Amino acid sequence: MIMVYGGGIYCQLVSSSVITGNTIERNWADGFLASGGGIGVCDVAQANNLIITMNTIRGNHAYACGGAISLVYSSPSVSFNTITANNVEADYGVGGGAVYCGDECGAQIVNNAICGNQVIAGSSDGGALFFGPGSSPTIENCTLSVNRVICSTGQGGGISCKGSASGTKVRNTISWGNQVVHGSQTLSSEIALRSGADLEVDYSDVYGGSSVYQESGCTLVWNGNLDPPANPLRRADE
Repeated sequence: MIMVYGGGIYCQLVSSSVITGNTIERNWADGFLASGGGIGVCDVAQANNLIITMNTIRGNHAYACGGAISLVYSSPSVSFNTITANNVEADYGVGGGAVYCGDECGAQIVNNAICGNQVIAGSSDGGALFFGPGSSPTIENCTLSVNRVICSTGQGGGISCKGSASGTKVRNTISWGNQVVHGSQTLSSEIALRSGADLEVDYSDVYGGSSVYQESGCTLVWNGNLDPPANPLRRADE
């Protein structure tokens, strides 16, 4: 069970609230299984109308998951934020250096720049985003870049889906230059699917075309993505 703390802001039993125009930085969600270094949101019944928009969320830390934001039993709108340099670092970790979506999370994560986040833990995944069992978020028009997983068994430098995470969709998104670091070896790793997860990726630019770690029993639907992928930092005339 993940404990939602929210090192900077904690939202529970809220309705029609807006978090906007803030710099949320250098906060800690500390303690066993603590999550949401910057913002923690919990309780699906009242949190559906929560809007997190046009914030800078940087340099936050969580012990277990969601270095910047943790969303459990909630489906807020997360849009037009810059989410950078957040981390999960613990001997026991789950993942999501930037954003963790847990039970019954159907968040809309749209038009965000999610860069330079990381997880540093023995069993963590998802340098940028981690979608756990029971979650079904939508990611659209986001940029995921230079996020990392640094641990011996971690996968999904950009995105990790685990367990019964179904109905999760990634659309019109750039995932580029994300990595996993296994000891002295650094590998390109954009997406990881574990433990029966399902993921649909549509009309996106993913480094390597299909830089995916996929366990048996997982399903990846791949529609209309750039093939070969195009470096988003390279001019069209080069």
